[in-house]
Amino acid sequence: MESPPLIELHPEIQKANNLMLEKIRSELPSDANIPGTYNNGGLYVMQRGNYALAWSMFCEGLAALEDGKDDLEAILCDNMATCAKHLGHSEAAINLYTRAIRRNPAFEKPHQNVSLLLLRECQFKMAWLYYRKRFLARQQISQLTDPVSGKNFKDLETVTRRQLNGARIALVNEQGLGDTLCFMRFAERTERWGAEAIYFVPPPRLAKRLKPRYGPVQVVDAFPDTCQIGVPIGDLPLLTGHGDVEDDYPAPMEILPNPEYQEILERCLKGFPRPWTGLQWRSGVLKLKHAGGIYKEYPFDLVEALADRLPGTKIILQRNLTPLEVQWLRGRNDVVNLSAVSDDLDRVCAVLPTLDRYITVSNTNVHLGAGLGLEDRMTILSTFPSEWRWAEGSRWFSPAQIVRQQVHGVWPEFE
Repeated sequence: MESPPLIELHPEIQKANNLMLEKIRSELPSDANIPGTYNNGGLYVMQRGNYALAWSMFCEGLAALEDGKDDLEAILCDNMATCAKHLGHSEAAINLYTRAIRRNPAFEKPHQNVSLLLLRECQFKMAWLYYRKRFLARQQISQLTDPVSGKNFKDLETVTRRQLNGARIALVNEQGLGDTLCFMRFAERTERWGAEAIYFVPPPRLAKRLKPRYGPVQVVDAFPDTCQIGVPIGDLPLLTGHGDVEDDYPAPMEILPNPEYQEILERCLKGFPRPWTGLQWRSGVLKLKHAGGIYKEYPFDLVEALADRLPGTKIILQRNLTPLEVQWLRGRNDVVNLSAVSDDLDRVCAVLPTLDRYITVSNTNVHLGAGLGLEDRMTILSTFPSEWRWAEGSRWFSPAQIVRQQVHGVWPEFE
C-alpha cells in the first residue's frame, strides 16, 4: 500500500492525537471494519473542524487497508486531501486527490475537489478539464437540464469547440449569482467559436443590471426555439481556451449601475462624515462550514476593532444581523445600517458606487462591485483556505486588496 504524504503536525497536537487513537484502538471490537471505522470517525471530527485529528484517523484507516480495496482507498484519499488542504498543504492535497482518481476513475468527488485546488494554484488548463465532472459531484446542480435536448447535463458529453462553429447556442446558467458573474467573464471570448448566434438567460434578479449584449452573446428573457446546442456556463473557460496562455484573467462582466437610487442614497447620507466605508463580515451557511459547504466569516470582535479605527462613517451591509450585532449598532453614532439593502440586488448596485471603500468577505457583492469597476475600492477578507479567486498569485480582482486568513485561523492586521 502506497504511503500518504508526510504532514508534520505540532508535537502537542500529535501527542493528543496519539492518545485519542490509542483509546479508539482499545475500544474497537475484534471484528470491526478498521479502515471503514477510521474513515467514518475521521469524517465526524473533520466536519467539526478538527482537521489534524481527522488526518491522523484517515492515515490509520489507510494503513489498515488491504490491497485491492480501491474504492475505499479512493474515499480515504479524497478525505485526506481535504484535511491536507485545510492544514495548509496544497501539494499533498493535489497528490491525494489525483491518487483517489487513479484508484477509482468513476468517483466524481475528487475530480471536483482537485479542480478547485488547481485553480487556486493557477493551473487553469488542467483544472477546467477536471471541472467537467461537477455535474456528477455537486448535488445542487446535478439535475440541471439542457433546454435544447431536454436531457440532464450530467448524462451528456461535453461539447467541443468544433460543434459550436456555425451553431445557435443556449448558454445555460448553472451557478449562484456570484459564480454566474465570474463565469460570464468569458462571454465575449465566445466570438472565437464562430457560432451563428449565442443566447443567455440570466437569473431574474440580475436581468435589469445587464447590457443587452456582451460580445456575440445576446441577453434574452427566454431561449429561442431555434437553439441547437446547450452549453452550461461553467464550461465557458474550457471551451474558450482559458489556460492556453499564462497570466490570463478576463475582465469582469460589466454591470449597469443604478444612478437614480444612488442619487437618493447620496442625499440621505450627505450629513454623515466621509469616508463612507461599507462593512460585511459573514456569508454562507454556518452549519456547512466543515461539511463541504461555503461559509466565510471575519470574527465580530475584529469587526468592532476595525470600526473603532476606521475614520468617517461605517455603512453596514451585513444581512441577518444577530441580536448582539444589532445592540452594537445602536450604541454607535458613526454607523448607518443598510443591512436590508443587501437583499435587493438593484439597490446594491447603487450602494456600492456610493461607498469610498468596501471591506467584506467574499460574496455576490464583490462580483457586482468588480462589474461596476470598483475593484480599487474593495478590501476582500479571505478565509482559510482561500478560494481560488482570492489565492496567492491570483489576479481575478486586481487591484482589490486581499487580506488572507492564515492557516491557524490568525487574521493579519491591515490598513
